[in-house]
Amino acid sequence: MIGWLACVAAPARAGEREGGSLIAIGSGPAPTIAGDLGARLRASGGGCRIRMGGWFGRVAVEVVVTCAGVDTPDGHHDSLMLTGPSVAWLPVATRWFQLGARGGLLAGSIIGERTATVPCDRDRDEACGFRQVDERVRVHGFAASVGVTAQLTLGARRGGRFVVWADLGTQLARFQFADAVVAGRLTQLTIGIGHAHAF
Repeated sequence: MIGWLACVAAPARAGEREGGSLIAIGSGPAPTIAGDLGARLRASGGGCRIRMGGWFGRVAVEVVVTCAGVDTPDGHHDSLMLTGPSVAWLPVATRWFQLGARGGLLAGSIIGERTATVPCDRDRDEACGFRQVDERVRVHGFAASVGVTAQLTLGARRGGRFVVWADLGTQLARFQFADAVVAGRLTQLTIGIGHAHAF
């Protein structure tokens, strides 16, 4: 009787789906920017990707943040940042290694500082005609993101795990500049580390 119960219980345990939570950060070389957006911006200073979420079986759901430094033709250095949800399907999902294709929708902006010349407050200083001030410039946009992520998890089957991962992705982006809507493609390689808690 005990042996029969053990045979019934074993397949159930074998069929249990692995899952867990994850927080991870990575960096890489400056992304490649193509299309009309590439004519306005040149990536510089590297890029980053932050992942927060989890997985259950072969499905992973995360909130991601991607960032990169960009240079403008007039010599300014700005920051590009996009964030949003990402869903991945893991055709390879073992206890120690996961490989998946992901897709998501991101929104964000390109942020920079500019020096502007504005009229002075004549009530405070009648001799002043104009003065220079630093202004923050923000260009809003959104992107559809697709990519492939490989992840190696090290540690116990349950509980905390150390994570090493790599991601190659493309973002099809559109930004609303002052004079036009500009589209382009950003391709980025990221390598990072993280911490997972498996259950």
